[in-house]
Amino acid sequence: ANKLYADQLAEKDPRDDLIKPSRETARRLARIVSRLPSAYQSDGRMLLAEIPGGVAVARTGGQEAPKTFEEARRRGTEAIAEVQIAQEFLTIVPDRLKIETDEKVRQELQTKLDDSRETVELKRREATENLLLALTFSAADTPVEDLNLVRRLLAYLYYAECEYYDASVMGEFIGRRFPCSSGARQGAQIALAAYLKLYQENPAEVKPFETEHVSALANYIVETWSGTAEAAEAINTLIPFLIRQGRLEKAREYVENIPPTSAVRGSAELRIGGALWQDYRAGKRELRQWEQAARDGGPEAEELKAKIAARGPVLEALHQTALEILESGVERMKETG
Repeated sequence: ANKLYADQLAEKDPRDDLIKPSRETARRLARIVSRLPSAYQSDGRMLLAEIPGGVAVARTGGQEAPKTFEEARRRGTEAIAEVQIAQEFLTIVPDRLKIETDEKVRQELQTKLDDSRETVELKRREATENLLLALTFSAADTPVEDLNLVRRLLAYLYYAECEYYDASVMGEFIGRRFPCSSGARQGAQIALAAYLKLYQENPAEVKPFETEHVSALANYIVETWSGTAEAAEAINTLIPFLIRQGRLEKAREYVENIPPTSAVRGSAELRIGGALWQDYRAGKRELRQWEQAARDGGPEAEELKAKIAARGPVLEALHQTALEILESGVERMKETG
């Protein structure tokens, strides 16, 4: 109902004397729709982007600080909803600017873009402050699910702000301490993504801390939530680390645990197949060197011939395995687009 009424108000003729209050009401109703999970949430956000001033920053600096856990949690989650709306505009508006030719409309779009950037910055800060405050208000009778929601949202905010250590600690705490909690899988997933960022940003060639934490947490996710989308993503994350360690058989075992219909199965198979193919090529190069040395004669010629005879079938089997896995990966990637 809010969505339909907002649509009607937003479409009123600009010459209408009631246009200003109508647009204000439309913005308010569209904002309500855009915050609440439903089939109309995306439409509400799109409508909000169309209404002039729809993404203007709602400043709350004059409000009194929250005095209870529930109030602080509510303000924090509302601020995150504002961030998500603004972020959606940041993906929509630049594309529209590229094709818009009307200068007045372009100026309105640019204003929305600037408003969205300001909203993201201010509301993220507001959300973090309120959620941290909520934790200080928690007591023995505070529901664990509510506490874990706050922790998970903080992990998300820390990750968005590139505070990867804080994000990993907060997310992994939920995942390991409360594995049956509704947000445990998401918390662990955020933590795993944060450890990966730390790994990628570390310029050192050897990264024991990051490698250990990525592998340990990925293994934990796979073992704790086997068969889930999070487990499949964790396996896909773990595979490159197993390949670097030369544990290809273990990597193949993990791939077999990814559901055949999972979107990540194909990319995982391509990684495994690619690694096996590299091993095959390296083996063939070595085999050719042995063959040349055997042809040149010498005291080791007979020993090399025996090694060639034993290595040839092994490499052919490796070649066939790599080919099958790569073909399977390509077909799955085609099926998932």
